[in-house]
Amino acid sequence: MEMGTASPIAAYVVACLGSALGLLSSERARNAIDGSREWWLAVAAVSIGGLGIWGMHFTAMLGTWMGATVGYDIPITLLSMIVAIAVVGIGLFLVLRLDNDAHDRWWPLLAGGLVTGIGVAAMHYTGMQAMSITLGQGAPIVVDNSEDLITSLIIGGAGFSVIIIFLLALTTSDDEQREEAELLDRVMRRADHR
Repeated sequence: MEMGTASPIAAYVVACLGSALGLLSSERARNAIDGSREWWLAVAAVSIGGLGIWGMHFTAMLGTWMGATVGYDIPITLLSMIVAIAVVGIGLFLVLRLDNDAHDRWWPLLAGGLVTGIGVAAMHYTGMQAMSITLGQGAPIVVDNSEDLITSLIIGGAGFSVIIIFLLALTTSDDEQREEAELLDRVMRRADHR
């Protein structure tokens, strides 16, 4: 089994990008006070679960030559992505939904980590079930429908990343909105006193 250097580097970049976007979105979800909390939580789950975890593993698998012809069942492969997103979403929900009471904080962390860890294992086994392998030394890395799947996933992951980066850059967090409202209120009170 050979991997080369490009595949692990690409997988590492995908994992870092997904994790960074997911953590920034999680922070927005934690600080949100209105309906945007669930939306940011969903964005974090897709970033960490879909791009960071599943995208990284799939990128590494696609770049690995196993001395065999490898194909992927697209519905089962996409199911493995949905599993990764769902378990990360549940884990984040468990961690972020409870109070920040310091002595009780380990329960939600333990529950969220356990759900996410078991879910990542389920994602792995679902992804392996999607593989079809035909032995042969002269086999290409990917065949059949896999090239279309790879192309669409790369385009989709890049597009999703750009959209999330713009959303994070162009929207203000609830803390920033509160600070701006307080500042405006102080300015208006001073203007009224003059």
